Amino acid sequence: MKPLNCLKASHPNLYQQHVKKYEYRPQALKRRVHGLDCYWNDVLHFTPIHPGKVLEGLRKSGLETTTLGRWFRFDVRELGFDKTNTVIFWSPNQEFGDWKESKEDFMPYKETELLQLSELPSKTLCFYQERIHKEEVPLLFFRTPHVLFKGSVGLKNGHEITIV
Repeated sequence: MKPLNCLKASHPNLYQQHVKKYEYRPQALKRRVHGLDCYWNDVLHFTPIHPGKVLEGLRKSGLETTTLGRWFRFDVRELGFDKTNTVIFWSPNQEFGDWKESKEDFMPYKETELLQLSELPSKTLCFYQERIHKEEVPLLFFRTPHVLFKGSVGLKNGHEITIV
């Protein structure tokens, strides 16, 4: 896996496919990642939240879905996450459409923080409900903690997760 900006030169077709999710929020691509001196699309995005919890939250909010696609679990120690290449981003009070970054939303990476951030936040559930009520697709990880890694990762280092 490579950050979106790395795909632009090496795999332009993949880049075009994945950049589409930012069509209605291009400002998000200009969001700075404090602590890593780069942009939102220069890092890989990981979550400490199991995708099964996301799927359960969507279903509780009224979305009839059977899958969220393919997911992989990684051991962060094997990937070499540390304070020089990884930060934790969490903006629990972010308003939809506000893609500006705030230094306060970024914290230095600490592996011990990940377990404390492994539940789907109630504000994310509220966001799901609002979007689904409006018959709009919710962003799966809006108002959730993100683990942002400045580097690349081989899928061979991960274990595929089956969620139902």
